[in-house]
Amino acid sequence: MAMTKKLFGELTAPFYIYAPPYEQNSGGIRAMHYLCHALNLVGEEAYVLTGTTSEKLRTPCLTNETINRHKAAGREPVVIYPEVISGNPLAARNVVRYLLNIPGFLTKEKPQWQPSDLIYSLSLKIVPEGMKGELLELPLIDSSIYTPPEPDTESRQGTLLFINRFITRGGQLLPVTDQSLEISFRVGRRSPEELAELYRKAELMYVYEHSTACYEALLCGCPIVYIPNETMLPERTSEYLGPGGSSWGLDPADIEMAKKNVFLAQEKYNALQDQFWNQLESFIAATQALARRNRATPEFERAPCISIEQAIAFYNEKNYEAATQSLTEILEADPGNALAYTYLAFICATQGLLDDADTFIEQARELAPERPELPAALGEVLLKTGHPEQAQKYLGMAVMQQSDFFGAYPALAEALRLNGNMNAAIDLLESGAKIPSTDQENIRQVLFSMQDKRGNIAAQAELCLRMRDGTDRQAQAIQLLADSGAPPELVYSELESWKNKQLAQGTTRRTNKIAAPRRALVVGFLVSDFGQNMDSARLEALLLHLPPKKFRTAIIDDSPTEKSTPLVQRCFLLSDHWLSTSKMDDAAANNAIAALNLDLLIDVSGFGERHRLNLLFASNAAFKASWSDTLPWHGEEVIPISGIAQLNEMRQESLPETCITLSGLGEVALLPDVAITKRTQTGNTEFGCLTPAGKISARNWHFFAQLLSEIPDSRLTINLGGLDESAIEFITTQFAAGGVPATRLLFVSATSSAALCAAWDKIDIGLAPLHGSGGEALTTALWMNTPFIALASHLPWSCRPTALLRSVGLMQLIAATPEEYLCVARNLAGTPQKFELRPSIQEDRRYTPRHLAIDFGKALTRICFGKAK
Repeated sequence: MAMTKKLFGELTAPFYIYAPPYEQNSGGIRAMHYLCHALNLVGEEAYVLTGTTSEKLRTPCLTNETINRHKAAGREPVVIYPEVISGNPLAARNVVRYLLNIPGFLTKEKPQWQPSDLIYSLSLKIVPEGMKGELLELPLIDSSIYTPPEPDTESRQGTLLFINRFITRGGQLLPVTDQSLEISFRVGRRSPEELAELYRKAELMYVYEHSTACYEALLCGCPIVYIPNETMLPERTSEYLGPGGSSWGLDPADIEMAKKNVFLAQEKYNALQDQFWNQLESFIAATQALARRNRATPEFERAPCISIEQAIAFYNEKNYEAATQSLTEILEADPGNALAYTYLAFICATQGLLDDADTFIEQARELAPERPELPAALGEVLLKTGHPEQAQKYLGMAVMQQSDFFGAYPALAEALRLNGNMNAAIDLLESGAKIPSTDQENIRQVLFSMQDKRGNIAAQAELCLRMRDGTDRQAQAIQLLADSGAPPELVYSELESWKNKQLAQGTTRRTNKIAAPRRALVVGFLVSDFGQNMDSARLEALLLHLPPKKFRTAIIDDSPTEKSTPLVQRCFLLSDHWLSTSKMDDAAANNAIAALNLDLLIDVSGFGERHRLNLLFASNAAFKASWSDTLPWHGEEVIPISGIAQLNEMRQESLPETCITLSGLGEVALLPDVAITKRTQTGNTEFGCLTPAGKISARNWHFFAQLLSEIPDSRLTINLGGLDESAIEFITTQFAAGGVPATRLLFVSATSSAALCAAWDKIDIGLAPLHGSGGEALTTALWMNTPFIALASHLPWSCRPTALLRSVGLMQLIAATPEEYLCVARNLAGTPQKFELRPSIQEDRRYTPRHLAIDFGKALTRICFGKAK
């Protein structure tokens, strides 16, 4: 590249590149940083407006010091924006638009560009009609990493799939890509080296949208098959590496041609790298000419100082040094800028300089006394940085100034909670939750979270009913009502209301027997919680033991939690398909599920928290089933799955017409091999209720308080599960109301079967909750030879404890009434008995994973085809 250099010539205009923080996996972001790097390599002066850069590139960050130096020298910058920026946020006169995609395609915003803006593009095919642009084909791919395999070692098999935005925008996958390995960002980011290795081994890659991943694959010798679609690929556009190595559509002849001429992409890229430097020379000449013309005009204004928006951007990037410098200079030019003082307070708070933060926020309040949101925002920063006392001060200050400043209520409530004043936090949120406002829904969400931390399920149920407009909240209310012992009529009424909403919102199909297919049945499992519980053990058993010749499995993962747990990893490896829907809206999730072509979709989590049962109703699967204990909601649309032992406890009118019926309780008992060390002895009785406290109502605690009152010197062990200290305060208050001091209560946090077994080994008598299924705690109690007392119930959601006792022959521990429950407890406490329950559980094959899978497969076949196979 030949460029004229003058040792004593005038300095050229600097380049300010409006680039986001560097991200290796984003081709568009890399392009802006590469452009800055290239300009600096050829002797220009270029900067990026971000504090996050790559150590491998010469991309200095723009600072106020640099801006002031340019202003002093009269050097007005050339500002380069990517096409996703519709306006001119830096108010520059020398503007370049660099097109890396069709303008407005990703943002859905109409560009607000000026006729004087220079337009350069990675490809002329993405320049809109009527817009003139020049070519600047920046090399996007690191050719030191993305290289073809050695000719003698090339061996390709399998296909890859890229669908980054396609699904979330409502796209539907085709069956041809079902068996492809997805490399999109949504399944986990891979390093460039890992991606290159996959490209070098794959036969081809299917894509539903444009991405630099296509060019990376081509340089590794992997052909690209573009799948045209209205969502992301309505027409063929970019020919960055030419047509060689790519097929537009699924025509076998086109794909075969792409495989044969994929080498052309490498040749094209080599040529691009050579010609880029010539294009860059022309780019520099044109942009410097623009800067010279503007400088000569009478309207010349020096380059603006960094705006408050850019200073805030530095703060958000945690570049506090640059943010502080920017805010200081902004205040030198505009001493009345209250927002600048506020952000300086934020920075001080973040660094633990609380006195300085107080000084700055007071200056902001003096300048803008009518803005309570400024001290409130500082309170939120202090809350996030671990200073709840100071946070309460400023948030309270904002609410005192403006009582209807509901946006501050959630943060103030959290500060109160952390400072040990849970009751005040609840009262504050309750007051805000009752008043219609734009923040009402958020206040209710926070209030629900706090009641959840306390374990107050009755209050949670009441709050969910207030938010019943959301079908997921109404579903959660149903489960909470069932667990809290609400009148069955109320539960049934809410079930009917919820079901009608589902039928109105989703397209449903009646289940009909189908002819036995020649292929394996595709069974999907809708999961929202991968916790260590019975549902997860049951799911893993089916994935492991369902015969692959008869069944293919798919996990529809709607869980928002961490995916790196051993259980999730095992399920991922065992399943044939895995679809993550937690970040999709309903339309996108429904389309993605439909693309799986399921024969049967099974709800695993029932009426759990944020479980999207509407996806079950809207599914196009021929059969839909649910493992929920709340059986009455099932009907023609959804088939219940249940153990025969529980069905036998219910009244005839509660039984469903059709059911996938399993032997026993239809459960898996994955119990740890731990020794039993306790001995039966007279003396002080140790009772235990190890069903998580978050599943037990205040009324149930009152009943247990009565039990302890009638049996002097007895104690009760309570399992907090995942709850914290605020739950202890709530529970001890309930017992205190019944005259039982906190000294007679022992709290444990048992969240695994091993922890439950360890706790039961110190307990004489278990107490099943009066309502609800009791969960894994009851199974582990029997495993540890600990008897438990249960209240008989015909309700589907409360009959499991008695079914479990009958299965091991302990009918004498089933109480017909609460009074009889107390009587059984008194008798057991007065006359200790030794129980040997573990041998019978060990011998009962109905609890083994393999038996469950075989049982399930047969029952499923009977339902689908009308006979066992």
